[in-house]
Amino acid sequence: GGSLVCWAGAREGRGEIVAVDSWVNGVNAIPNVEAGFRKNCEHFGIQARIITSNTWDARKLVGDRIVFCFVDADHMEGVAMDIHVYAPRIVPGGIIAFHDYYISKPIKVRSSVDEWARRARWPSAGKVGSIVAFRRPSA
Repeated sequence: GGSLVCWAGAREGRGEIVAVDSWVNGVNAIPNVEAGFRKNCEHFGIQARIITSNTWDARKLVGDRIVFCFVDADHMEGVAMDIHVYAPRIVPGGIIAFHDYYISKPIKVRSSVDEWARRARWPSAGKVGSIVAFRRPSA
């Protein structure tokens, strides 16, 4: 939950914060992770609506107009599915950012993002650490 706490602090007062996570690693539940996440949110005063689900299955609960989307998916097929579900919902001028883009493990973050970026042609919104972001064009 460290990423959500940081992003939420940076955008405080700018609308609802929604966190979606299945709380599993592959097929195995991660003990106490959700409880720890909720405790961090409470400790830092983050008011987030928390949805326990795969991100692509939560699409009906998140809403159709997204200003900022931080994708920290399962690093395999989840990245492409999240792009498919959430990129079209980003409002003009809004941002979609991807975690672990620069990680050299055998994961599909970079290839999925690069494939989408070639098609979408959204301008870069910057790169920091292992994160890359894109801004939806205004027109």
